[in-house]
Amino acid sequence: MQRLFPALVLGAVILTLCSVPADAFNGKRSGFLLGGGLGGGYTHIKQTVTLYSETVSTSDKFGVATEFRIGGGIGEQFQLYYVNRVNWISAGATYTATVGLVGASYYLKAQSPSWYLTGLVGASSWDAPFEDRRAYTGFGVGAGVGWEFARHYSLETTANWGDPSKDSSIDMEFIAVTLTLNAIAY
Repeated sequence: MQRLFPALVLGAVILTLCSVPADAFNGKRSGFLLGGGLGGGYTHIKQTVTLYSETVSTSDKFGVATEFRIGGGIGEQFQLYYVNRVNWISAGATYTATVGLVGASYYLKAQSPSWYLTGLVGASSWDAPFEDRRAYTGFGVGAGVGWEFARHYSLETTANWGDPSKDSSIDMEFIAVTLTLNAIAY
C-alpha cells in the first residue's frame, strides 16, 4: 500500500492538471467523439502452410461487421481516433478478422449531409475469441468512404487488409470488406 499511494496521488495530480473542456457532445464534429457501427461483411482469407511442402488454401466468408471508434475532431471536417473494425465469421467456430488502431476521417463538407473519406493504419488479428486457440497478430490497413446522411448517422463501406501471421509454418492474410450503419456522438 505504501508504494501504491504515491502513484495514486501522482495520477490524480496529472489528471487534474491535464483536464480541459472536451467540447463533448455539442453537435459539432470538433471535440470528443464516440461511435460504433453494425452491418455486414465479406472476408477473403488466404492461408499458406509450410510443413513438408507448401499448401495454399483460400476461402470466402460472409458475416457480421462491427466497428468501434473513440477520439476527437479537429475542426468540423477532420477526425482522428482509435478504431477497431471486426468481421465476425463462422467457419466451424466463430472467427474474427480485425483491423484497427489509428484512424482518420475527412468530411468533404463542414455540415451534414456530407461524403467523407476514412482510413486507418495499425494492427490486424485473426482470432477465435470463444475457443482456446492462439490469436495471430500483425500489420493492418484500411480505407473507405462514407455518407453522413444526417448529423451523427452514416453509411460506410471499407476495405481492410490484414497480415496477422508470419511465423515459420503459417502465413495468413485477409481482405475484409464491410458495409456498416454507424452512429457517432460528437
